[in-house]
Amino acid sequence: MLNVSNLLFIVTVFSTCNYVRVVGICRLSIDLPSPLFSSNFGTKAIVFRAHEDELTLDDGETITAYCSTGEIKLESKYYSNYNYESIPYPNDWKAAHLECLDNQISLNGNMYTYVRISCTAEPTPILYESKTSLPKCEGFTTYAIGYQLPPLGDTITAAICYDLNRLKLKYVTYFAYPKNTKVSDALKDNNSAKWVSASLTVKTRGIHNYFKFINTDSINKKIVNEFSVENILQDDAIKYKLNGYEHILSTIWWRQLREENWRYFLEALRQRTESGQYAYVVSVGAYGNITLPSALTNCPSSRDEVFTVHTEDMMVEAPAYIWAYVQSQTGTKSEEDFVVIAHNSPYIKDPGHQPLCEFDICDTVDWLKESKFGKLRQLPTLGYTFCCRPGEVANVIDNFPLKTKVEVIDNEEGTTIETADDDVQDEDYTFIT
Repeated sequence: MLNVSNLLFIVTVFSTCNYVRVVGICRLSIDLPSPLFSSNFGTKAIVFRAHEDELTLDDGETITAYCSTGEIKLESKYYSNYNYESIPYPNDWKAAHLECLDNQISLNGNMYTYVRISCTAEPTPILYESKTSLPKCEGFTTYAIGYQLPPLGDTITAAICYDLNRLKLKYVTYFAYPKNTKVSDALKDNNSAKWVSASLTVKTRGIHNYFKFINTDSINKKIVNEFSVENILQDDAIKYKLNGYEHILSTIWWRQLREENWRYFLEALRQRTESGQYAYVVSVGAYGNITLPSALTNCPSSRDEVFTVHTEDMMVEAPAYIWAYVQSQTGTKSEEDFVVIAHNSPYIKDPGHQPLCEFDICDTVDWLKESKFGKLRQLPTLGYTFCCRPGEVANVIDNFPLKTKVEVIDNEEGTTIETADDDVQDEDYTFIT
């Protein structure tokens, strides 16, 4: 028989089970486009992107969400099966501070049980003219592509040395495969652009609105199957981040090189950085001119002809070489900087390294030697590729960004500030881009 005491016990257990709460946990839903988040961890500041569609916050934990493009979009609902409704919030705000307090999220003095956050627009990097100049870019224009988020500092995705008069790219510099999380000193000014001597100074309009740039359709039909006009940056991750700026980053590629050995080099570099123990700043440019055999030209002369592509506003000479200056940021002496250089033409009869350096040093870089790139790089049909020491290349290629010190040229004051490499390499190079 069920007595009163047993009934009271069952009712108590039932009631308790139906009102169990996990104290001190808040869940923040993330919608796309996702904001960038920051949170203090002791004396450190952690800047990160959410890996999933939800963040879990502990009681008392505060995070800040930022939108580099568009504004913050906030929504809430009272119960899990309800629809989200907009939370009143200033339209021009690019940041929101949220705190977890007893299972609810505090926002602008109001408490919400279920909150969803996103940005109103996809993050779009903006082209800026830089106040400071990249190495060996004096006399040309330095541009930087990135975001300005005052609480987090400038975030630069790539910096460009550009000849605006000739509409010609000199070189572009980027940070290879940065991690999705940055840890820095929360007590210091946070500037995520310290890996490069460029700044987000003057916002510019896209110059493609004013000039007609080359594309693959501009190439002679006799050789269009061999060559194409493509972004000089073939790393898919950085290409995606710089979407919309292909016109100023384009060059004429030999298809075989771009699709074979150059891609194998980038894959080796990506694998090298996967562990997070190694970091590299890479500058990419082009050098020389391809000459076409007379049989491929319309010229009756028997002499070879320089391969050029024209539009109404510009003339581009197809480069004989594509180069990548790989600079280690780990600060260890065992990590030597080097330049990867590739022949960008199928018409080279005897490819080699001698025009640019005395010795091919690719095999002295273990992680290159052991990669697929290391095994195939000297096959001419895939794009013969070799490695040189930066100092030798700088003696041959004008505007090659060799630096033993980081040179910061103030274009307004006309002064030069030099900072030793060791000082710069003490920074944390795990940047969000």
